[in-house]
Amino acid sequence: MKKFFQKHKNVLTVVLILFVWRLYFLALQMVENSISPREGYIGFLKIANFDGIYYLSISQSAYHGLDQAFFPLFPLLIDGVRIALGIQVIAAAVLVVALSLFVALYTLSKIIQENPAYGNYIWGLAFFLSFPTSFFFGVIYTESLFLALTLLSFYAARKGKFFLA
Repeated sequence: MKKFFQKHKNVLTVVLILFVWRLYFLALQMVENSISPREGYIGFLKIANFDGIYYLSISQSAYHGLDQAFFPLFPLLIDGVRIALGIQVIAAAVLVVALSLFVALYTLSKIIQENPAYGNYIWGLAFFLSFPTSFFFGVIYTESLFLALTLLSFYAARKGKFFLA
């Protein structure tokens, strides 16, 4: 068991940081909901408001009306996860967002670790997630997917894999 933890230390650290951030995020949403409850959101957790509702709609029933402003990759991933796992669309969307954020943070930790001048990657991830607008990475928006793809592209470029980047 000790070898497992030593071998996967970076992955487990990123998972722990994400877990703590998600608990903080949920606590803030519950406090905010008790102060000013609002209508028009899906559930008491405001994870699918504004554009998130459009992404869920596109993933369920394709493009209609003014939905063409949204690129198809995110809704396609949501629908693919929904079909593959047989879960509801909102659960699939939350899973896609969570996995995208995990990939983004793990890639960022690898980039930080490869350059000693950047310092400790744990502090880098903690400060990154403590930024006030980091809540966008936890709701059903494309930001976490965009960040993951961008960081993967930067990482591939740093490794000299320009075709992959």
